[in-house]
Amino acid sequence: MTFDLREDRKLITAAQANPAAFSFVFGRYYGPIFRYCVLRTGNSGDAEDLAMDVFTEALTALPRFRWEGRPLLAWLFAIARSRSTSNARKAAIRASVAPADTSSNNGVYEASVEVRRLLGKLDAPTAEALVLRFVVECSFEEIAALQGIALSAAKMRVYRALAKARRAMGNDDEG
Repeated sequence: MTFDLREDRKLITAAQANPAAFSFVFGRYYGPIFRYCVLRTGNSGDAEDLAMDVFTEALTALPRFRWEGRPLLAWLFAIARSRSTSNARKAAIRASVAPADTSSNNGVYEASVEVRRLLGKLDAPTAEALVLRFVVECSFEEIAALQGIALSAAKMRVYRALAKARRAMGNDDEG
């Protein structure tokens, strides 16, 4: 995925003038937001709901949006991060009352729980950099732009996160 800040600005300007034009923002960025949400929720159904919440909130906030020269996806990820944190708190409360049925998911739920456990051991920017790299498939340049950091810092975040994940899984070799 590449970022075209001029295109992002055009999309926002058009959507602010005519909210129906927000469909172009949705079409362009739904995929990366959905993939992020799948990892955060561990469930594609919940991820669809969360992704729709993200775009609903973005559309509602659109009149107040101020262009700051950063990729539009950075704003959408900020909303997704906030929403997923809030939803995770609610899910934890629900899970303490009634555990989820995971009998028919072919291990996807367990794998997702393990990934989220590993991500939970990382600070939020580092975990997000890892998700952006391997789930959303952003380049290091794109991660740097989305997180507002230098390219070298983006690379370091990802490499350190991978090293920590390897150690957590008991796999200290570099292969």
